[in-house]
Amino acid sequence: MHAVTATEFARNFSQMLDQVEHQGITISIVRNHKQVAAVVPQLPRQTAMEAFGDLYRPLEGTVKDDWLADIQRVGKSLRGGLTAKAQDPWQ
Repeated sequence: MHAVTATEFARNFSQMLDQVEHQGITISIVRNHKQVAAVVPQLPRQTAMEAFGDLYRPLEGTVKDDWLADIQRVGKSLRGGLTAKAQDPWQ
């Protein structure tokens, strides 16, 4: 992240935007030694199929193991049935 003063950013606005757009640099705008804003590159556009594309990939490694362990844990807790009674919180 590149930090610049608000004055420097205003004076070089077009050049700063070029850096963000073409070089992918994030610019932090500082006033009185505090960050007040950040200019970040726009994320690339994706179609819905691209955005959700990796949902169809298989789980691997520790992600798979953790998911299976969670499923087993929840299954064991539900085998005894739902014993907790709903209570009216307004009683």
